[in-house]
Amino acid sequence: LESTLWRDVPFSAAYWLGVEAFRCRLLERGWFRESRFQSPLVALVASCSAGASAAFLTTPFDVVKTRRQVEVARCGHPAEQPSLWQSLATVARTEGPAALFTGSTPRVARVAPACGIMLGTYEMTKQLLRADLAK
Repeated sequence: LESTLWRDVPFSAAYWLGVEAFRCRLLERGWFRESRFQSPLVALVASCSAGASAAFLTTPFDVVKTRRQVEVARCGHPAEQPSLWQSLATVARTEGPAALFTGSTPRVARVAPACGIMLGTYEMTKQLLRADLAK
């Protein structure tokens, strides 16, 4: 549970802060200004960008979580597991810091579009419902 929380809580914080930061920048620069779908399109791009960044930044926690899950599946629950921080340090020391980012490319490639689709769809649905309710 510890490694899952360390992966998911920072991911959510980085993701939502990133969405708002990217959204502000895109709107300041006039992205999709001429489109009647500006809000959903900006949400899609901002969310993809924030999701990619958050996924990459939290990959070390995902690496530890996955290794712990494999260990439990292979050996059952160990009597005592090292802390998350000890596990991160062990991976970095024995395999090099780059090992903490193993699998980051497929993780980013999966998470970024999923985030973009989710928030873009949400914004599009809001826009369509507002237009429908305004009639």
